[in-house]
Amino acid sequence: MKTSPADLGILAKFFIPAFILCAVLAYLALRRIVVYFWNGRTRSLAKKKVEAAGQVQVPIAVPAVPAPTARKTDRFDQLSSEQKRIYMQAKDLVDQKMFVEAAKLFETINFQRKAIDTLESAGFIDEACAILLRMGAPYRAAVIYERNNLFLKAGEYYLQDGKLDLAARCYEKLAEKNFPYFRQAGDYFLQAGLIDSCLQAYSRLELKDEILRICLEHSKQEFLVRYLDLPHHAQSLLPQLTAPQLQDLAASLGPTPQSAMSLAHWTMYRPDEAMVLAVIAKLSASKDLAQIYWAQLDDNFCNFICGVLNTQSKPLPLESIHIHVEALQALGRTLFAEQLIALQNRSVPPPPPVGALAIGL
Repeated sequence: MKTSPADLGILAKFFIPAFILCAVLAYLALRRIVVYFWNGRTRSLAKKKVEAAGQVQVPIAVPAVPAPTARKTDRFDQLSSEQKRIYMQAKDLVDQKMFVEAAKLFETINFQRKAIDTLESAGFIDEACAILLRMGAPYRAAVIYERNNLFLKAGEYYLQDGKLDLAARCYEKLAEKNFPYFRQAGDYFLQAGLIDSCLQAYSRLELKDEILRICLEHSKQEFLVRYLDLPHHAQSLLPQLTAPQLQDLAASLGPTPQSAMSLAHWTMYRPDEAMVLAVIAKLSASKDLAQIYWAQLDDNFCNFICGVLNTQSKPLPLESIHIHVEALQALGRTLFAEQLIALQNRSVPPPPPVGALAIGL
């Protein structure tokens, strides 16, 4: 039976597309097989190159690789075809969790950032920082060490880069578990000019003499006042101050009840003329603060203060004496008030003789 031309046309409409589809599927399957075997071969070659690099301790030699300073790192569009092939090999090694080997390949094609990120994310911190040190970037290595809580190494490389303040912060974090590091933290804070941070670090180690010296050199009276609130600090440091230094310290106090109480305590720890005069001058403007001050002292100390004031060759200002007299009277301590009244009367200049008035003297 003969097939008509019309029937052949109908068959062609179905068989030709089917033939084309089968050919495309066959091509894709064959291509996949070829790519699979080719990738296996390149992975094998990459492993051999990495192993060879580890044996001779030098980077893998790749033809036509530009010098690291020839262009910016991690620019895929600037890679040659051979370098792109190495890049793909390195990515395959990352997938296989061979991070160190992959990083070596990344580094050979000037992909230092990729190598560093690969190593750091996998926990190979020293290896990641070694790349930065080879690049002459200790600051960036320190940042990675600090980010991963390796503060001792971070401090070392911050110092190498001259970042004293950042190194001090690292030693301060180390000191949270190992107190002696507060000394190094304070030393580097001081060199960096961060005096407040230095004093805070030193105070954790009770370096009293050094704290006093730094406070006086850098006019840190506010910190010194807080530091002297502790009795054993006041007892140790107040006797070392000169009379002008005591006056400056007392003058730096604010007009608060706490300041008056602090002055009373300081008088107990340094009961001498310099302290008494500094305190009397400071409290001469406020009866309320003077009253708080005298209320903290027992009779022996009150007697001592009145005795010091009575031995002064230079009279005290009458207004100052009057304020303290009123404070003592308000507390009912009339005995000491009378001693100051006598001092007040002595401070009043005697009237001129009548004859002197007559001749106009």
